Amino acid sequence: MPKIKPSKRYSSWNGNWSFLRDLEVICAVIVERKTTGAAQRLGISQPAVSRAIAKIETRLGRTLFHREAGRLVPTADALSFYERSCHIFDALEELERPASNEVSQRLVVLSPPTLSHLFLGREVAAFVNEHPEITLSLDIVTLQELPSAISEGRGHVGIIDGDFLHSGVVVEPFLDTTAVCLLPEAHALSTKRKITAADLDGVAFVGINRRHSLSSKLDKIFNEARTTPRYVIETDAAMLAVDFVREGLGVTVLNPFPLLLGERTGLVARPFEPKIPFRANFVVPANEPTSAPARKFIDFVKTRRARTVARIAVTV
Repeated sequence: MPKIKPSKRYSSWNGNWSFLRDLEVICAVIVERKTTGAAQRLGISQPAVSRAIAKIETRLGRTLFHREAGRLVPTADALSFYERSCHIFDALEELERPASNEVSQRLVVLSPPTLSHLFLGREVAAFVNEHPEITLSLDIVTLQELPSAISEGRGHVGIIDGDFLHSGVVVEPFLDTTAVCLLPEAHALSTKRKITAADLDGVAFVGINRRHSLSSKLDKIFNEARTTPRYVIETDAAMLAVDFVREGLGVTVLNPFPLLLGERTGLVARPFEPKIPFRANFVVPANEPTSAPARKFIDFVKTRRARTVARIAVTV
């Protein structure tokens, strides 16, 4: 995928808004050819138009209009201002139009595989239906690759549910969750309302690879509880861990988002204590403003957060 060309963060214009009004007066007089007509167009009095022209000419040090038989005849300087101003006012008029009339825009969303398959598919489909003016590309990247990809301009916005540090991106919180224990349906612990670290002593356990931050958190919890689960298999893919639990290899402790959005047949989910907090974040580049399509996407997904929370709720 080609690299997204970064846009300028700001213009070189110094914010002289009064100059826009000067241009508006000049253009009104040229179009109407009389100060009376220009006054009606601008919503001010005829003397106010005459005074404005005089002040503009003094400020610019140029003659913009010749007075001939009660009419104002524009000079070459005035006509030059008029021609260049037309582009400005056309652009301002375009900005005033409703967003639904905007030309097609492009949005690249990056996400790890699990989030893409279990969560973003539904969200992206709903967003595209509501915003047909935006051409969206959902690209799958690894959890480790995503922050760098956003920083380098390979995507406009990402969503991530893991811990990371990267100076090239800014995160915006989306969803806070706490760990759950997943068990096979017929497991002896499935009748408990919650699962504690002590409950897992000697229990067959499906572990998450040591490179994952969750693994070190669980090691600390088990050590403090003097608990030793019986690790039967490890994986760095959360969806595989769920499959192993469903097949009866053991139990596991994982972030319920987005795993509980998937198929729960054969599984039981219980709150795990002590609590392990997780946070899913939107990720945008730090070195340029968030694009308008990316902002629309973030806001849209946030409006649907309540239904996401309801879908991953653990019931006992």
